[in-house]
Amino acid sequence: MNPRMAYLVVIGLVLLPLAQATSRCPANDPHVGPYNRVEILPKGYKLVDVEFTVKAVRVDGREETPLSGRPVRIYRYEGARKVLIDSGITNSLGEYKYTPTKLGRYMVECAGKAPTFEVKRLLDDPTDFGAVCGNGICESDKMENNENCPDDCAICGNAICEQGEDKENCPDDCIICGDGICDPPEYSPEACSCREDCIICGDGRCDLAHNEVCPEDCGGDEEEMPKQGLLETYWWVIGVIVIIIISFLIGRLRGEREGKSGGKEDKKTAGGSRSSKARGREKNLEDDREIEEIIQELMDNGFSDKRIRGKLVEFGLDAKEADRLIKKAKKGRK
Repeated sequence: MNPRMAYLVVIGLVLLPLAQATSRCPANDPHVGPYNRVEILPKGYKLVDVEFTVKAVRVDGREETPLSGRPVRIYRYEGARKVLIDSGITNSLGEYKYTPTKLGRYMVECAGKAPTFEVKRLLDDPTDFGAVCGNGICESDKMENNENCPDDCAICGNAICEQGEDKENCPDDCIICGDGICDPPEYSPEACSCREDCIICGDGRCDLAHNEVCPEDCGGDEEEMPKQGLLETYWWVIGVIVIIIISFLIGRLRGEREGKSGGKEDKKTAGGSRSSKARGREKNLEDDREIEEIIQELMDNGFSDKRIRGKLVEFGLDAKEADRLIKKAKKGRK
């Protein structure tokens, strides 16, 4: 076989599995989700004795589906310990309502999410240092601050999503990469600024536009995906490469032996020395060792003696010579 053609065949065989894996990739539809989202409404700070709503939805692209009948647990922190203060289930709209009666830090568990927030009391009484919360002025001289009046005192752009800030009024602070929610600014068909949230391995969609590397999504059905190592997965490619090398070595060996046999008479006539014959025998032994090593490698990769013998005969060795080399290779493995 022409060595150049052999190399082209090897390259084609290596690239073939990759092309097949890519062809099985689902349609490249830019997407966001699917994921669960839990919000505490209204947005912004929560107040003592003012009802808030827990809302749970399933987001898939641009579609949102209420998560009804989902358990809701509301906790209040007492120091480092959280205490369950209320529980229930979401209604048909995916909502559950609760009115907090105490200040402090709260956590809501629902649909696999656990948002936390602070419940505050506004300084809306002139007797409380005279500050008026909600007038758009952070009256620090009257003891008003972000904790007791986030609407007036939250600072957008300080890299902290404070009370009173949300993804709508302060996206720079509140759209956080790594929070498990793919927000629209983090993803578009042209660019993805947060792969951690938006490129989801296992969602059944291969996002080639953003270079998703996920065998589960981009390589076909999970049952078809190889779970072995590289050697076990592409053993047949390795086998073909080894067979091509064998054919090349055998062709070279035959050519050298034919050249030696054709020149014997000339060497005798010219008084060829015993040293040249010895060098020829050494070269034959060296070629035999190379073929034996390849046979041993084929055996390690699961090729049977019969299959190896057939390939050796196919590439020009007689059956006896093939059997001799196989036996010799077996002895060398022990």
